[in-house]
Amino acid sequence: MQARVMLLTVQEGKIDQLIDVVKVNIDPLLHRLEGFHAGFVFTDEATNRALTVSIWDSEKYMLASEKCPVYLEQIAKLTALLREPPTPQHFETAISAWFGPARVREGPARLPCPDRPGLLSSLRPHQNGQQRSGSWTPAGPPPGSPQPSMAMALGR
Repeated sequence: MQARVMLLTVQEGKIDQLIDVVKVNIDPLLHRLEGFHAGFVFTDEATNRALTVSIWDSEKYMLASEKCPVYLEQIAKLTALLREPPTPQHFETAISAWFGPARVREGPARLPCPDRPGLLSSLRPHQNGQQRSGSWTPAGPPPGSPQPSMAMALGR
């Protein structure tokens, strides 16, 4: 697995707006991209910094997401709230205590990069407790229990 990490310097007083952009625009899109596993946003309001971490099946999927026009459009909304543009860093997952072995869920496969600008309006975040069909997810919570989402990780 691969991780994309970005340390963000947020404009003063814009942390809540940044969280809203992630929850409304970026989280639903990421959950539809092929190879996406999980995403986290950590914030420090005292220093106006945020750290984002997204976990991907492979480097191929992670890098493909960075070229996806719809993803870039949504990241531009996030960048507007920053003091400087984000610089993604890429890491290989060396140890994972949370993910465990992979399993395949029933259902249709995930989408490759959506290339239609209007597609995002048709995307909805999955509801807590419902499985995302066709997703390749780590063994973790038992079937039927809530799956973590970026919104849940935000605690808001």
